[in-house]
Amino acid sequence: MDFFSKTMKWLTFATFMGLSFIFCSCSTDDPNVDASNFSSAENILLKNSDGNESLCLPNGEMIVLEDTITYIIQFDTNNLSYFSCEDEIKTRGILYTGYDRESIPKDYTKYILKGLDKWGIDPNTVYIGKFINYYKNLPVSKGYSLLPSNTKYATENSMGFNPPSLTVGFHTTIPETWNGYETGVTQILYVYCDASGISWNKNIPCNPDQFIWYFRAIPDE
Repeated sequence: MDFFSKTMKWLTFATFMGLSFIFCSCSTDDPNVDASNFSSAENILLKNSDGNESLCLPNGEMIVLEDTITYIIQFDTNNLSYFSCEDEIKTRGILYTGYDRESIPKDYTKYILKGLDKWGIDPNTVYIGKFINYYKNLPVSKGYSLLPSNTKYATENSMGFNPPSLTVGFHTTIPETWNGYETGVTQILYVYCDASGISWNKNIPCNPDQFIWYFRAIPDE
């Protein structure tokens, strides 16, 4: 019985120490946490000895930020839609949906996002996310160029931002050798979580599978 009691005490102690390590490793009481620049003391960004910052999410995932700058972005909600050419150009509009490929940056970045209240974004909270480019091959006949057009389809509910601007829309790139396509380019802000570890998983201004690429083919001069 003595051996059994000692064994049970040792197992209880080991279990307690293991659980203590798991919870303390993500604790906001860590002396390396610097919450002075944020709106809430509950932010759990850790400053590491190598100069990076890290964030331990409730699901156990660890995010490491090599770029520790917090970027402040002001979105102009009154001018999200791009310029309309409807009154100037009478050619038939062409519509494609979705996307063909994406370009996702490796690292996350810290942002303070102003003007995105309608998406539930608090302008005083630090968010962690990344801008992701999306591409769509748009067919064009030889001797024509594509012009993105603004119609009822070109809204924040069906298109991303036209990089590098923060205006809803897209632009096209033209290959050096004509291959029957121009490539539409737009951008989504993917908000993964905030600095307190709360998960968001939100695409702004819309989800990429909702893209509507509306454009016109204009004869080259």
